[in-house]
Amino acid sequence: MAYTPFLVERWMSAHEQRARFNLGESGVQPLRLGELLALAEAAGRTGARRELDELVLTYDETPGTLELRRRVAALYGIEPEEVLITQGAIEANYLLFRALVEPGDAVVSMFPAYQQLYSAAAMAGAEVRLWRLRPEDGFVPDLRALERLLDRRVRLIVINTPHNPTGTVLDEAALRTILAWAEDIDALVLCDEAYHGIVHGGGTVPPAARTLSPRAVSVSTLSKTMGLAGLRIGWLAATRPIVERCWGYRDYVTISVSRLSDALACLALDLRPQLLERARAIVARNLAQIEVWMERHAGDFEWVAPRGGIVCFPRLRRTADSEAFCRGLMEQEGVLLVPGSAFEMPDRVRIGMGEDPGVVASGLERVSRYLAGKG
Repeated sequence: MAYTPFLVERWMSAHEQRARFNLGESGVQPLRLGELLALAEAAGRTGARRELDELVLTYDETPGTLELRRRVAALYGIEPEEVLITQGAIEANYLLFRALVEPGDAVVSMFPAYQQLYSAAAMAGAEVRLWRLRPEDGFVPDLRALERLLDRRVRLIVINTPHNPTGTVLDEAALRTILAWAEDIDALVLCDEAYHGIVHGGGTVPPAARTLSPRAVSVSTLSKTMGLAGLRIGWLAATRPIVERCWGYRDYVTISVSRLSDALACLALDLRPQLLERARAIVARNLAQIEVWMERHAGDFEWVAPRGGIVCFPRLRRTADSEAFCRGLMEQEGVLLVPGSAFEMPDRVRIGMGEDPGVVASGLERVSRYLAGKG
């Protein structure tokens, strides 16, 4: 297995802890533990703090507690045995590539994308075929371009919606088409749904892929829309044979999630409507001010407004070296963006829309100051 450096994670690791204004983060503003418990108590869970006081900090059940798996399963209308709780969505995705992809298989992946979604397939020995989202098409996925990549060698079709980093969204009709094509060639569809539930401009939230077909594997997390990245809780929802196979590989690495994280995740999923509404409000405010800022800086950036999710991916008009731009911005103004080079599109930057709106406003003003200084 040839190792490929994970560019976006290395960039974030190098810079995010010292950024004054983190506009590179891909999730919504994180909650404090006290805020989560206060929300639970306001919703009637008056014994939540006492339950945590009495929690025995032993190993968790290896697939996740039945209580947590029931809550996740209810999101998809499936059984708890069709859910595996993981250390974030990233572990779920990795286990799926390890369990489902053999050397010589073909894997089709959206591109650009969170690098794991194609590099992990390549590291597993697969031929990776990139389904390219083109800026000249407004990043709208071209289904016919996908169809041309499919044949019976394809084991897995990897999609991400709402999409990181472009913010495009696959609607229900597109999902059904992809799943039907997967059925025709006996493939599976891995759908990374970390941003599920966040669409902009009053758009309709498409159904989760696993609700549409057993060919689909839905992967999600509490990190992005719930503001609970520190719990490191994700999951995959699939058929029982797929869950069993992933569980078997997982025994060799993390074994289980934290018992404390599992308990807090149960609370969070009980509060999912409130936490989603919080995320939508934060992102809507930030998107509105980014839209105004982009108009003001039309000479510096070209962008496609995102249709969903918590990030956008504008193009730099004055330079094609996004890494140098982002390094200079971080050094001079303390503002963190993610260079498009981390997504193999070096003339772009990723901007996160999940931070506190005041932080985003201040960060954008410092980007303006940096641009002014560069003439």
